[in-house]
Amino acid sequence: MSDEDVEKVLAHTPKLAGYDVAGAIAPKVEHLCQELGADVARVRRAVQREPRLLTVSLDRLESTACWLTNECGVNRGDVGAILCKQPSVAWSSVDANLRPTMTFLVDELGMSPTAVARAVKRRPSILLMNVDDNLRAKKRYFTDRLGLGEETVRAVLEKNPEILALSVEDSVAKTVEFFARDLGIGGDRAVKLITKAPAVLSLSLERNIVPTIDFLADELDLGIERAIKCIETRPQLLAYSLERKLRPTVRYLVDEFFPACDVYDAVQLVNYSLKGRIIPRVRILRRKGMMSEQALHKPSYVVCMRDDQFQKLAGVTPEEYAVEVARAKDGETKDVTSETAGAR
Repeated sequence: MSDEDVEKVLAHTPKLAGYDVAGAIAPKVEHLCQELGADVARVRRAVQREPRLLTVSLDRLESTACWLTNECGVNRGDVGAILCKQPSVAWSSVDANLRPTMTFLVDELGMSPTAVARAVKRRPSILLMNVDDNLRAKKRYFTDRLGLGEETVRAVLEKNPEILALSVEDSVAKTVEFFARDLGIGGDRAVKLITKAPAVLSLSLERNIVPTIDFLADELDLGIERAIKCIETRPQLLAYSLERKLRPTVRYLVDEFFPACDVYDAVQLVNYSLKGRIIPRVRILRRKGMMSEQALHKPSYVVCMRDDQFQKLAGVTPEEYAVEVARAKDGETKDVTSETAGAR
C-alpha cells in the first residue's frame, strides 16, 4: 500500500499503529493468502475497506475458516476470498450470528449444502443478516405476497442467492410493481418473469431495466407489447449494456445481414458474441457469395448453429474460421462497407 493508503488505514483503526508488522500483521496476511486462498491484491483492498480485518487474531481467522468449511461446505481455498469480500464475517459470533443464518437457509428454505456454499461464496453478507427481521420477512414476501410455493422460492434463491441481500421494499417490490403495473403485464406475468430469471431483481430499474425497454420499444420501434415479449423470451437482455452490447449487435445484424434481418430477430440474437460469432460468420458468408437476394439461410439459423456446423455449411476449415474470428476481435472492419456493396 502507498503511504497515503497506510495513513487512511491507521486513521480508521488507530490501534493498528501499535501492532508489530512482522509479528502480528504479516502472519495474518500470509495465512489469508497461503492457507485460505486469497491473493495479496484482494487482501489489500479488503484492508483498505475494513482495516479491522488485521486486528482479528490468527486463531479467530482459523476458527472462522473451519466453521465455513465444516458447516457451510465452503472449500478452504475459497475462505480467504470470502473474508476479504465481507471482512466482518471474521469477527462475527458463530453462535449468535452465523449459525442461526445457516440453520435458516438449510431448515427453513431447504437449500442444499452445495447451494449454501455457493450462496456464501457469492454473497457472504447473507450470513450476517438477522433471521427474524430480515431473512424470514423476505421469505414471507415471496410466499405470501407473490404467491410462490416454498419449492419455487427455494429454487429461485438457490439460483440467485444475491436476492437475499436485496431490500424487499426498496428493490424487489419496486421491480415487481414496475413490470406488473407500470408496464401493464399484471402480477401473474411479472411473477412468472422473475421466477424464470431471478437475476432481474438484482438489476437497477433506472440504469438497466427502463433504458432497455425504452430502447426496444421506442428506438427500435418495436412498441411496448413486442418489447415486453422480447424481455419475457430473453430476460437476460435487461442485463446487457446498451452501448457495448445491445445497440451495436442489433445495428450490425440489421445493416449487414443480407438480404435482411428484422429488428425483432436481431434482438433475439443479441446473446451471441458480436465479434466472436456474428461478424466472422457474416464476413465468411459474404466472401463465399452466400448472401444474396436468394439467400436461403435466416439469420437465426446461421448464428445459432455450432461452429462445426457453420464451417460445413460455408465450406471453410476450422483454421480459416479461427482466423476470421481473430480478425473481428482485433477490430478489422474494412469489409463492412466494401464487401456489402459488392455482395449486393
